[in-house]
Amino acid sequence: MYFAKEVYTISETLTTKSILLETWYQFRSVLTEELFCRGALLYLLIKKIGQNKAIITSSVIFAALHWLNAGVWGNLSQMTIIFVFTFLMGLLLAYAYAKTFSLLIPFAIHFGWNLTQNYIFPDTATGNHIFILAEPPPTVTISYLAFFTMLFLPKIAVLLVNYHIIKKYPQAKVL
Repeated sequence: MYFAKEVYTISETLTTKSILLETWYQFRSVLTEELFCRGALLYLLIKKIGQNKAIITSSVIFAALHWLNAGVWGNLSQMTIIFVFTFLMGLLLAYAYAKTFSLLIPFAIHFGWNLTQNYIFPDTATGNHIFILAEPPPTVTISYLAFFTMLFLPKIAVLLVNYHIIKKYPQAKVL
């Protein structure tokens, strides 16, 4: 936001009801994804093919599902970006589940990410959000390295910090 000179303000249409509804929507969508991708799919895959293969397989499925959620089907560059990040996030969430055999940690990480990315500081101008762009950001010409650093560094940092936190948990036994 600093480098792109984006200025955000609190939405004037923000109400307690809109906050609760959007939080509930994010909660439901994350709960659905976690119950399917980690609570059922990953658990069964761990029992059938082992932990490492199961983590990778469930992460591929998690990433592929986000092609449909993001509405990017057919746009190869957008599909690649969505797949790479959601695959990495899927690895983190699957690792958290496989390490603890609890949905609580992957749910908390996933919910925190979605709430921030989709509602608090969204990457779209449409919809109901807490913070909105005060004005269109100026056109900034920067190098591709700077662009990808600004785009991916925060996302990679979230993944790495959460990975190191989860790594400290003792390994739970398969149920």
